[in-house]
Amino acid sequence: MVELPAAIVILATGTASSALFTRRGRGRGFDAPPGPEHDPAGPRVPALGGLSIGVAATAGLAFHRGLDIAGLPLLLGAWVFLVLGVLDDRLDLPVVARVTLELGAALVVAALWGAALDAPIVARALLVPWILVVVNGLNFLDGSDGLAACVVVGGLAAALPFPGVGRIPEIFVLATLPFLFFNLRRPAKLYLGDGGARCLGVVLALVTATSAHYGDLARSTGPVLLPLAELITTILRRAASGSSLIHPDRDHLPDRLLAWGAPVRGLALGGGVLAFVLALLLRV
Repeated sequence: MVELPAAIVILATGTASSALFTRRGRGRGFDAPPGPEHDPAGPRVPALGGLSIGVAATAGLAFHRGLDIAGLPLLLGAWVFLVLGVLDDRLDLPVVARVTLELGAALVVAALWGAALDAPIVARALLVPWILVVVNGLNFLDGSDGLAACVVVGGLAAALPFPGVGRIPEIFVLATLPFLFFNLRRPAKLYLGDGGARCLGVVLALVTATSAHYGDLARSTGPVLLPLAELITTILRRAASGSSLIHPDRDHLPDRLLAWGAPVRGLALGGGVLAFVLALLLRV
């Protein structure tokens, strides 16, 4: 488990950075309009929750006794995709540019991961689409406050410990908790943003890929079931309706559940519990 001093640092840093971004992030181009579950006339909300998670996780590592072999590329990958997502939130990148940058980032992260584990070329090549699939699947779930973050927390917590990545999964689970406190308030004070969804998505992708590399297929499957299911259903739905496969829409399952009256907190916590149960069942 994460040592107590590191846990305290993670939670304190996450709380302080979330509070800072809540106060200072509005009006600087990093905020977003209120979501459909909020008052449309309400104030814009800073979308810097992912940055809070990244800062808290990195601070916690300063009190940790070292990284396992895949830990460094995992941490670097989280920051690469976090920065990419924050820039996307700030600049509203065109779809083609966004996909190109995601692909380039995935190639870099896969190369670092493969070098650290001395993985075969085939494994490195397969990691690239795996990263893109998990990152975008989780991003599709980020249509309701707290849902994507709770799915990651629940899925990772149920499958701990993971081989080859040290305590990084626990550290990111702890780093996400202060963000959820600000995100699940009514109204929300802080959004996860594209940066946060991509950061947690690449953590999920690399943790499960490393587990598969070490032969632990149970831990590499359970935590990603919900993001994979959302990605597959989205592709099938868009293909059936003739819609673009890459342009965003507001017709994902979380959007529909909110439209049908599902409570935001209930949806987030329910998603986290479901992810936990699925990962736990596959681990047994």
